[in-house]
Amino acid sequence: MDRLTISEAFSARFGHTCEALARAPGRVNLIGEHTDYNDGYVLPIALEFCTWVGCARRQDGVGYAVSLNLSDEQSWPLDDWNAEERPHWTSYVAGIADLLRRRGASLDGFDLLIRSEVPVGGGLSSSAALEVATALALTSITGVSLAPMELADLCREAEHAFAGVPCGI
Repeated sequence: MDRLTISEAFSARFGHTCEALARAPGRVNLIGEHTDYNDGYVLPIALEFCTWVGCARRQDGVGYAVSLNLSDEQSWPLDDWNAEERPHWTSYVAGIADLLRRRGASLDGFDLLIRSEVPVGGGLSSSAALEVATALALTSITGVSLAPMELADLCREAEHAFAGVPCGI
């Protein structure tokens, strides 16, 4: 998978140009999982498997996300997120968007296309890869600049508050 493939898939699906592309790798913790948020030691290593996100702005107050892996499309009003009405994977995307808006990002809507090589449920941080790639893409189209630790904290907060998953950085 590469930038051109994602960009072409985005244009084919949405009928307009992708404004930002981002990718984030999966990772494995050689010491084992669930040690980070239990104050244990970690030894993470990034993998070649990545999650890619392409996105562009909308002006209608709607978040629209397409998962190519799941063959699923979801949309929601950015001002009215309700996790009970949505598939779980959208919680990660909506959480990032909501937290960026709370931090002052001018985000009036977005189209987002997701394609991942990171296996879901395999202990390879697929949700973290989705959050980081989404955050990088959305900050790119909004002009928001986050330091690496701010980005990591934002993603962890999204996973805790929106997806209900305990995790570390």
